[in-house]
Amino acid sequence: MKFWKHVLSKPGLWIAAGAAIGVIATASVLNRVGISSAQADPVEQAKPIGNISTESMAALRDLDASFASLVDFVEPAVVHIRVQSKGGVDQFGRRTGNVGGEGSGVIIRPDGWILTNDHVVGGMDKVTVVLNDGREFPGTVRRANDEQNDIAVVKIDAANLPTARLGDSSKV
Repeated sequence: MKFWKHVLSKPGLWIAAGAAIGVIATASVLNRVGISSAQADPVEQAKPIGNISTESMAALRDLDASFASLVDFVEPAVVHIRVQSKGGVDQFGRRTGNVGGEGSGVIIRPDGWILTNDHVVGGMDKVTVVLNDGREFPGTVRRANDEQNDIAVVKIDAANLPTARLGDSSKV
């Protein structure tokens, strides 16, 4: 149980695991080998599928390395969010009991501002933010405009936190 609690408290680990599974699945399809290359015949060479060239295979390997590097870079700024509510009325007007949930977010300012989804934290009585290093903080929810988007900001009382750098979508 302690192992799973530790694993579940590491959102960056989940991102890395998802990326690794995606890479393994892609390699499996492109190379026509099993999920583990250790299970493949050591003499068998990777065979391109359809019109995929050796250069394209190399590009996929470079892309894999880029994703792994990105995960390592952003992981310290990814947080786990736990929420609880004493109940009330749901979006359809139905009565609900105690409600709990989990989600993720990303630290966008070193003084404890976290970007997440409104559907994760909206309407909840208690928000707890778990940092990548295991520290936990109570959070206060701030919304951008919950009627037009699914964005919320959570504030925790912390300083000198690692942040994720946001891009400028007008330059994409």
